[in-house]
Amino acid sequence: MNGQSSFETAILKSTNPIRIKSGENININGHHGILVNKSEIKNWKGQLPLDSYPINVDTSPQILIKKPTQKVEQTQNFTIKYLKPPMPQPPGDLIIRQEANKPMPPAPPIIIRQRPPEPCTPLPIIIRVEILLGCFNLI
Repeated sequence: MNGQSSFETAILKSTNPIRIKSGENININGHHGILVNKSEIKNWKGQLPLDSYPINVDTSPQILIKKPTQKVEQTQNFTIKYLKPPMPQPPGDLIIRQEANKPMPPAPPIIIRQRPPEPCTPLPIIIRVEILLGCFNLI
């Protein structure tokens, strides 16, 4: 088997997609996927337990791209539930009370006190006095 597990061998020999009954979602090194060979991991009998093995990051992984020879069909079950609201309670007795229209008393008057505008400050009075002092010649 060249160190390959039975699931790896089945993938390499397959010409159509392999049916997976159930799988566990996993996240390793930022990659999301489904763990499909959990039984092989449980039954591992090697020199070291699998938890002790470091996860190798392959810089050039082998990528297999296969086109299926038959069409892939997916069956998805779904249910439709029609919601029926509960019946409302029957209305109670309708009571009508007639009240006489009483005339409303007049509203109190609105009193507004107006203040006259404040007088503005008068401009200052400027008086200019010119005193001429001259020389008087006495003869």
